[in-house]
Amino acid sequence: MGEEQVEKHYPVLKEMVEKANQYNIKLTLMFSAQWADIISEDPKMMSEIKQWQSQGHEISSYHHSINHKGS
Repeated sequence: MGEEQVEKHYPVLKEMVEKANQYNIKLTLMFSAQWADIISEDPKMMSEIKQWQSQGHEISSYHHSINHKGS
């Protein structure tokens, strides 16, 4: 997923977290390496991610090997 995809989908992610907060639902947000690279370079996004974590959401990453079906 490239930077343009993150820019497109990040606002949707923010809405999802806001909606989960309204219902006191805790999410596990798993980011691919591409997302992690882009987020880690953006201070505003990093601040939001840390805020989500402080609200009780789990932040993690995931990885698929090159042998994963669909890769």
